[in-house]
Formats: sequence, C-alpha cells, structure tokens
Amino acid sequence: MTAGRTDAPGPATAPDAGKAPVPHGLGRRFWILFASSTVSNLSDGVGKVALPLLAVTLTQDPVLVAALSSLTILPWLMFAIVSGALVDRVDRRRAMIIAQLVRTAVVGLLAAAVLAGQAALWMLYAAAFTLGAVETLYDNAAHSMTPSVVRRDQLEKANGRMEAASVVADGFLGAPLASALFVVAAAWPFLANSLGFLLAGVVLLLLPGRYRAGRTTERADGHAAGGADGHPAGHAGEPEGGRAGGAVAGRRANLRAEMAEGLRWFWNHRLIRGLTVVASLTGAAFQAMMSVMVLFVTDVLELPAAAFGWFVLASAAGGVAGGLVVPVLVRRWSRAVVMGVALTVPGACFVLIGAFPSPAALAVSMALGGGALLVWNVLIMSVRQALVPPHLFGRVLGAIRTVLWGLMPLGALAGGLLGRAYGLQTLAVVCGCVLLALMVPLSLTLHRHGALLRALSRPDTVDT
Repeated sequence: MTAGRTDAPGPATAPDAGKAPVPHGLGRRFWILFASSTVSNLSDGVGKVALPLLAVTLTQDPVLVAALSSLTILPWLMFAIVSGALVDRVDRRRAMIIAQLVRTAVVGLLAAAVLAGQAALWMLYAAAFTLGAVETLYDNAAHSMTPSVVRRDQLEKANGRMEAASVVADGFLGAPLASALFVVAAAWPFLANSLGFLLAGVVLLLLPGRYRAGRTTERADGHAAGGADGHPAGHAGEPEGGRAGGAVAGRRANLRAEMAEGLRWFWNHRLIRGLTVVASLTGAAFQAMMSVMVLFVTDVLELPAAAFGWFVLASAAGGVAGGLVVPVLVRRWSRAVVMGVALTVPGACFVLIGAFPSPAALAVSMALGGGALLVWNVLIMSVRQALVPPHLFGRVLGAIRTVLWGLMPLGALAGGLLGRAYGLQTLAVVCGCVLLALMVPLSLTLHRHGALLRALSRPDTVDT
C-alpha cells in the first residue's frame, strides 16, 4: 500500500502515466473509516444527551448542570496541542482504537455505577472531562487519517460525506435514541454509548496498513518540502511504506520541541494562518448569536421553548445537504468563490432575522446558515489536510483547535452581554455584519494564494 504525489519521481512521471484512468470511488479504506466514524458519532450523540439527563436527576442547580458542558470543552484548551504531538508520533489508527477503548471503559464504569444506584455528580464530571480529553486525541487522529485513504482531489467529497454522516448520527439519531433509552432505564443510554465506542474501535481493526506519519523531505534552506513556503505538502498522514517510508528522519525530538515545531510551521504559513484567523473570528461571532438563540425564539418570536428544537433540526438538515453538495460546488466554481459565499450566507441570514424577525425567516436562515457553515468547515479542513506536512498535521491542527475553542466561549459571553444591553435583534444584526466584514480579510487571503488553492485540485496517486 503506497502513497505519493503527482510530482514524485517514478511511475507518476512516466510517459504513459497520464493515460492511466483516475478512479472516482473513495475506496474501501475510506468506507471502513467512514463506518467507524459514523458509529462513534452516534455514540457521541447519545452521550451528549444522556449526561445532562442523568445530571438533572442528581441536582437542580443550573450552574452545576452547565458545568458538564464546560468540562467537555476545557480539555481542548488544555490538551489539543499535546494530543496533536502524540498523534504525530504514533500510528493514527492505533491511537483511534486506544481512544475508543478508553471511552468504552469510562462510559461502561459510569453505566455500572448507575445500575448499582451509586452514581454521583463528581462521577459525571470526571467522565465528562476524561471523555473530552480523549476526544482531543481521537479527533486529531481521525482528521489526520482522511488524507491517508483518499486522493488529494477527493478531500472535499470525503470530508463532506463524513460531516453529513456526523450531523445525521449525532444530531438526528443520537439525541432521540438517548432520550428513549433513558425513559426505559437510566443506565441504558450509557450501556449503548459504551457498546457504540467499542464497535467503532472494532471496525477500525478491519482497516489495513499502518498510519504513522513520515517526515517530509527537507530542502537546503531548512524548510520542509510542501511547508511554509506555500507549496502543497501532499498528504497529511500516510500509510507506512509510502514516500517517507513511515519513519521520522533524524533523532526524535522531545515533546516540547515537537509542539514548538508545529506552532512555528503554523505561524509561518500565511494561508493557513490567515484562514485560521478568519475561521476563529467567524466561530466567535457565530457562537455569540447561537448561544442565545433559544432566547431569540422565546422572547423575540414569542414561541414556546419547545419550538427551539425544530429550528435546530432545520439547521441540521441544512448541514446534511451542505456536506453532500460540497464536491459539486467545487467542481462548478473555485474553492475561493465557494468559501466566500459560504461565509457570506450566515452573515446575511443573521442580518435578515435581526431586521425582519419571524418564524419562517428564522427557519430558512437556520437551514441555509447550517448548510453554508458545514460547507465552510469541509473546505477549510480539506485545505489544511492538503497543505500541512504529514509529520506536523496533528500539532498544527491542535494549535488551530486551541485558537478556535479559545475564542468561542468568549464569543458566547460577548453575545450574552450585547444581547442584554442592546437587545437580541441588534445582536443578530451585529453578528451578521461582523461575518460580512470578515469577507474582506478572507478575500485578500484567498486572492493572494489563489494559485496554491487551484493546485489542490490535482489528483495524486494514493491507492484506493
């Protein structure tokens, strides 16, 4: 099982190499990864609902219940870069399997405590924090794996399928399944959660090959080929036996030095750095409005609180559609155009519901905004996977996630303060205008690196 690039020497540059047909399917390895990821996302969806349902049987204090959400986010700020460094050191498939086994054990122990009638709030906190910490390792490894099993020109299609399945499993199926199981018995959703993680890990055993990243060839000027100079780096993670031979060249650095190396690469790559700044501000503005959207439904639209779920469902439906149409959009228009439109749509939708609030406007806006946001997420992840060198991907993604997750809570806090001071309609218009204003730095960044983005459409030679 080999992987390479179209500019690699050997058969890819032979006279007859261009005549070989390029397969259109995503391949067996992708679908194994897809199946495991979907089962894992379903388990996540069950767990996200089961934990607060159990919490409210133990306490009625809203602060204590809300602390569960904080404990799942906190590990991203603490461990994202460290987890990325670990992912770059080990076989990514094995890291995912180990993470699933740890999740299985943690949730299984909690299920046993519920069955025995010994569940306590501190157990939920410990489980939430541990699951969040393990998720940083699993998520970094999972995103690192995708470029290892599909060609570079298939990344949008593969990521779109993954994200659409995640929305269906996590949003559409996980929540109602958890609620139904909890009605039968409080322990059942946790048992299902634990078995789901175990099944997701077992499915990964069917994935052939080893997936330890190899170091990209170093140039005379000290930069990695495909590194911060702006040229494509090939795949962000490859099966061992590929062009890098699966071995990290030279003496293995200590963990702190490896983390610093990833941070330097991230800071020196102008396109990745620019997109991360825009994405972080986008996430903060989006979270500022979404954190109080339930109040917008009840106070501005004067609907019952239960109606909020239907608007969330509209957003999820838009997300599924967005994930499926990404490859079609990229074939019709350039990545730069699609990314620009994907950022514009949520901004326009926020302005619309702020200026002309109505249930119909909010439903349409949630669907369009959810779809556009998922298109944006798929495209920006695909660009990272195509450009970040294999041996640095985990660390770079960890740095990006730290910035993203660090600004989102601040955005939510700012949204609450602005909404209380000036009203929720004004907040919606302000958040929409911020998103629209971000089109300026985004357009400048995309225009400056247009040739690089167009080069990402070339297929490489990953076997499928």
